[in-house]
Order: sequence, then structure tokens, then C-alpha cells
Amino acid sequence: MMMPFWSNLPSYTGPMSRLILLGGRFAQQLSDHNPKGKVTIITSHDLVSDITYLDDTAHTRDCHTMEVYWLPWLHGEITTATIAELNQSGCQYFLTSTFTGCRFVATDEAVSHVAFTQYGLGDSSEARDLAEIFMPGPKSKRRRKLSITGSTVPLSDEISTSHTYGSLNRLNGQLQGSAVVVGYRTGNRWHFKALIDSFPCNYWIALH
Repeated sequence: MMMPFWSNLPSYTGPMSRLILLGGRFAQQLSDHNPKGKVTIITSHDLVSDITYLDDTAHTRDCHTMEVYWLPWLHGEITTATIAELNQSGCQYFLTSTFTGCRFVATDEAVSHVAFTQYGLGDSSEARDLAEIFMPGPKSKRRRKLSITGSTVPLSDEISTSHTYGSLNRLNGQLQGSAVVVGYRTGNRWHFKALIDSFPCNYWIALH
């Protein structure tokens, strides 16, 4: 019997054949019908293809439901959830939209999904860096992020690290590489991981 995806999350590390696909509302932008916050998600796993589906419908017989804190993306903007919001939700797990050019930022105070294109700034790495500087909320001395370029923002943080999940080299007009960010809670502390979709195998990295 397959152990539930979410309860095994702390043990996931290094290379893995698994692929995670988000569907339904979890593949959509932030909206009135798809707001951030506590949601119930259906997790299905296809043993043959080794694909885990995170969706609002069941894809296989072997599925289960879980309440998670959901952080969708929004074109041209930054969506943010404070650690206080995560804790107040009562959720033990966290999920954000698939990253296909966007950037994930985790600080002591909040987590954010920085869209690839930032309104008024453009779609360069520098534009996303600048948008990061003006993110809402208190400035943090510790910053972790996941980016398609892997650049590190010169914010004079005590600790600032960056991980790369893809490439700006385009194939048929599309950026190459994607990642899914998930998190779990131990007490009042949150831990975030990314599953990087990378040929020839996928791999997990710890972000925070």
C-alpha cells in the first residue's frame, strides 16, 4: 500500500523518478474562485508512470484528501503569505503553483511567489530582483529562494541563498525547466522543499 504523499514529505530528498502535476484550480491564477488560503486537495498517485496528481478531482483509485495552505500565482504580481497566516490557518502542509519561470522566496516572515513578468518592470531577472526589494511586509535578514536564473539579490542580507530549477534557454518558445514547491510544519516552524523537474531525473532540494 502506498504511504500518503504528504506524511512522507519530510523524508523526500535527492533524486526521484516521481513527477508532480497540478491540475484544476491549482493550475490557475489567483482569483475570487481560486484565492490563497486553506483548501482541501485530492492527491492521486499513478504507480505505473510515477506521477503524483494534486488536483480537485481523483485521478486514481488510490487517492486521499488533505487540507493544505494554497498560494497561487498572479501574472505581473507577487503573491505572499506570512508565516503568521500559515500558522493561523491550522494547516500542516503548504503548496504553491508550479514554477515555470517564476521565483519562490522564503524569509523569516513570509513566503512569496514572484511572477516571471513584473508589471512596469519587465521580465528580466533584474526586474524580479527589484520587485523583491519592494515586497510587502517587514524586511528579513534571512532569505532563501528558487529561481530559473539562480541569481542572488544584493539586499545585504545576513544570509541569502539561491537555487536554480531551469534555464532561460527557450525550446519552441518556452522556458525550460519547472518546479513544484511544497512545505510542512513542525510546531510553529515551516520547512519548504522543491521538486525540480530536470532531465534525466527529478530531484528534491530543501529551500528553508
